[in-house]
Amino acid sequence: MNNTDVIQTPSDRFLRWLMGFTMIIQETAERAPDSSSWKTLLQELQSMQHAFTHMLLSDQIIAVDHFEVGTSIKYELDESQKLIPIEVEVITAHFPAPFLTEVFNLMWSHIKEANIEPSALLELKNVTVHNVPGPWIRVDRLAGEGNYAVTSLVHRHGQCEVCHEPARMPLGTCWHCSANPCYHHGRCCPSRRRPRVRSEGM
Repeated sequence: MNNTDVIQTPSDRFLRWLMGFTMIIQETAERAPDSSSWKTLLQELQSMQHAFTHMLLSDQIIAVDHFEVGTSIKYELDESQKLIPIEVEVITAHFPAPFLTEVFNLMWSHIKEANIEPSALLELKNVTVHNVPGPWIRVDRLAGEGNYAVTSLVHRHGQCEVCHEPARMPLGTCWHCSANPCYHHGRCCPSRRRPRVRSEGM
């Protein structure tokens, strides 16, 4: 890895957001008394997720040019009926494929109607990992778990910190000392070393 590595692509971020937000809407649709509007939004999210995940990987990588939390200016009336500019957070998105743009715009219009833009923004913040210079990796990708709200970053080493042999570090949790992330081989773990007890007769 070099110093210009990007931790997360827009396509990766979009898919993480899509999967996480779909789960949120699914839970809401199950609890809502009048769930018809929620079910419509859920169907749109699921359709987009299905379309995106069934693309060829080469197409999926370039399917999203831009997907992140941005800012926009909106105007509100104050007490004296003057328009005051206010900076608000929004999701800024761009899809080269026209069908993705159309489906996302339709879906976003229903998100606005349901007044749940803050939830959509929060979910995007939860799954976003910003560009970090240097050889960094995400802890959640080491653990093999699906919780991508965990965005801790650790520095990658090129050798075991104990034996100093070349190795792609860190590894996952050490079975011996439970270090996570782990910067040594299991065989090199210091906790495996037991002090030798000298016999009295020697």
